[in-house]
Amino acid sequence: MAEKCLDGFSKYDIQAYTESVKATYLIEAERWQEALDLLISSKVLYQNIASLKDSIEAVIYQEKISQLDTFIRLCCLNLNIKSSNDKEKQIQSGLKTAIDNAHRETRQEQIENIQ
Repeated sequence: MAEKCLDGFSKYDIQAYTESVKATYLIEAERWQEALDLLISSKVLYQNIASLKDSIEAVIYQEKISQLDTFIRLCCLNLNIKSSNDKEKQIQSGLKTAIDNAHRETRQEQIENIQ
């Protein structure tokens, strides 16, 4: 039911939040690789969302990304990985187009509602 009330863009925002909460649990459980995967996915989602927001909202998303970076470093440290950049680039390539499309659709819905 709630899904019908959300635009496509908001669904990505909720997905990013949900993944970050799951990752927090996995960190507590010391399941580092699973947590890292979710954190990176969440970060990439937030980065894409931030790039489409106005400057004030983008600052909020940058703060979320900064918080995720701290947990990403913790996971990398426990997995003896130097950087998560390669994984981030891989996820980024798959999500950018989908989020851009959702943003366009949301804008179109807003325009139609005004008319």
